[in-house]
Amino acid sequence: VFSPELCTKCIASFRNGHSFEGTVGAESKLAYRPSAKIRTDHIVPPPLLQEIDDKLSRSLFPEIQKVFGFEVAYRELYKVGRYAAEKGGFFQRHRDNYEPPLGYRRVAMTLHLNNDYEGGGLHFPEYDNHIYGPAAGSGIAFSCRPLPAALPVPGGERFVLVGFFHGEEDEA
Repeated sequence: VFSPELCTKCIASFRNGHSFEGTVGAESKLAYRPSAKIRTDHIVPPPLLQEIDDKLSRSLFPEIQKVFGFEVAYRELYKVGRYAAEKGGFFQRHRDNYEPPLGYRRVAMTLHLNNDYEGGGLHFPEYDNHIYGPAAGSGIAFSCRPLPAALPVPGGERFVLVGFFHGEEDEA
């Protein structure tokens, strides 16, 4: 989905911009919960935001329409997430739309920005023991209903671009 250059831009944006400890939940339940998630996040700023939208509108969004049957009309702000070995980065299994304020979310995306780390990977424990670890620049789009888990990173840093998408009906 992304060229090596765009992956590098995303990681550089993380390294040169404001980052914060990733939270879980929504609205009044939004909290830092290190027992559930250890990831440092960075909100993608313009003009990189526009570059990502342009790229995904020509690559991922048509595939979402084919597979999930809706046109991506809305998205949350993209986050570059860093799962770092020195912090024990991981994200326990969870649902991406489990709280009513997040019920509009239809499809989640994890786009891998690098491969020079150990462990990590995406797992859907409800279905099997397979661990997904695509090449840098590749992404996984999945329904927000299953339970994904980002497995621990025991070595290096795993960078991902995270996005959530929905359509007109969900927005209404």
